Amino acid sequence: EKKTVYGKELILTKFKVTDDSGGIIFTLWSSDIDQINRIKEGEVLVIKNGYVRVFGKDKYLTVGREGKLIILEE
Repeated sequence: EKKTVYGKELILTKFKVTDDSGGIIFTLWSSDIDQINRIKEGEVLVIKNGYVRVFGKDKYLTVGREGKLIILEE
């Protein structure tokens, strides 16, 4: 999905991540898209300095500008 933010076209990818406590919609923006192809079902993700936003009735987890996504190797 493409979005325009501050006059700049960005790519937004959304998918659901889950653990034993439940699930949340995880969003990745253009700068993090290269990592999307590396994420496989069942892998453990660590998100540092990420945050959750509520939009309507849904919660969205994002890495944000200051955050970092780490894919743990098993």
